[in-house]
Amino acid sequence: MRDRSGLPPFLRARCLRGLGGLLWFVASCFQPTEAAGDGGSGPARTVRLQCGETFAATLAEIDQQGSVTFHTHATPRVIAAEEVVGWGAFRDSDRAPQIVLDDGSWLVAAIRDLDAHQLRLDSVLWGHVVLPRESVRGIVFNPSPDPFRRDRARQQLLAERSEDQLYLENGDILSGQVQEFQLSDPDLAEEPDTLLFATQGRTVPLALENLTSVAFPSGERGEPPEEPRMMLGLQDGSRLFVRRLETSGPLRRLVLADDLVLETDPDWLWSEITALQPLGMGVRYVSDMELSGYRHIPLLERTRELGKDRNLRGGYLRSGGRLYLKGLAMPTASRVVCPLQGDYERFEAELALDDLAGRQGSVVFRVFLSDNAGGWVPAYESPPISGGDPPVSIAIDVTGAQALVLLAEMGARGDVLDYANWLNARLIR
Repeated sequence: MRDRSGLPPFLRARCLRGLGGLLWFVASCFQPTEAAGDGGSGPARTVRLQCGETFAATLAEIDQQGSVTFHTHATPRVIAAEEVVGWGAFRDSDRAPQIVLDDGSWLVAAIRDLDAHQLRLDSVLWGHVVLPRESVRGIVFNPSPDPFRRDRARQQLLAERSEDQLYLENGDILSGQVQEFQLSDPDLAEEPDTLLFATQGRTVPLALENLTSVAFPSGERGEPPEEPRMMLGLQDGSRLFVRRLETSGPLRRLVLADDLVLETDPDWLWSEITALQPLGMGVRYVSDMELSGYRHIPLLERTRELGKDRNLRGGYLRSGGRLYLKGLAMPTASRVVCPLQGDYERFEAELALDDLAGRQGSVVFRVFLSDNAGGWVPAYESPPISGGDPPVSIAIDVTGAQALVLLAEMGARGDVLDYANWLNARLIR
């Protein structure tokens, strides 16, 4: 099967290390650099710490204890992961195929083979990878260039189901059982890669170029356990939730959910990472909290629900092409109440309209704090923020406050496309 890069699996397999390293080296020569970071790999990106400090640095290493080493112009800085809010920016891609795992990770790699028990992949970064079928929720064969459609394709693979389902490019859905992949002979370019699918008592060969995705049964998996992990975003558009890192000889091992293991050369790994975000460690995200109340009073359209880690149409939160893991999405003329109980020192967020708004929409973001006497005190009001504007970072002192209220209000153009995002909305103790 050929992906959007135009490389068939046989070629990807043959260039795993040698040619892959050369390709990365050539590509890196043409990548823009935000700032030089002595000793690190790749361009310098913004580090944001819980203490409120930000600085530009390159990523040098993540050790087995969870400490992150950044390189700046001055000196290496080793920082515990629980002190890091995030580093870098993650942008997904329409490269194919994308293998969606049980914990919401997705891995960009070439499919080598599939049977009832295992999925075998080839990757320039990870080499030959074998995944148990029960840990794979599905495969997106042809990701859409439209980010929202890509989101929907990946998210639908995580739904509960009892049998395999095929999603075709024409919108049809078939239920049944995947039999096998039949990859074309690389010397016969006119032959398509094919998936054999058993449905309604017969086996049907389907060209992979006509399929959007395939979803596998969810089984008795249940919710993944809540435990500290780190989101890593990679240059190829992969997104991985890493439980721990281990060293195996000269290689670094990334352990994902279900004890899935990916391993590669560490120096190469650090250069491929474009974003990291610790989860379940030091930062308390508002979207993970039990909120006291939410209300939307629409001007003309239907009432919209609050988006937790999703935009108002159910896709991932996006701004400037960057995909954000955490945050709240609100329409204008809405408010949400978050209990604090005096436990926090600061409320922080990046304010923007979702990319769904394009260059339209206009929103004023406001924050109120309880005065501990039943009233509310204004703490922040943004200028009107329009679609396409860069995110505005805010940090508000909430010491002693029992609650805060987030409001999204109409700016200059009514409530048309007012997709307000409180990106990475978080509380610092």
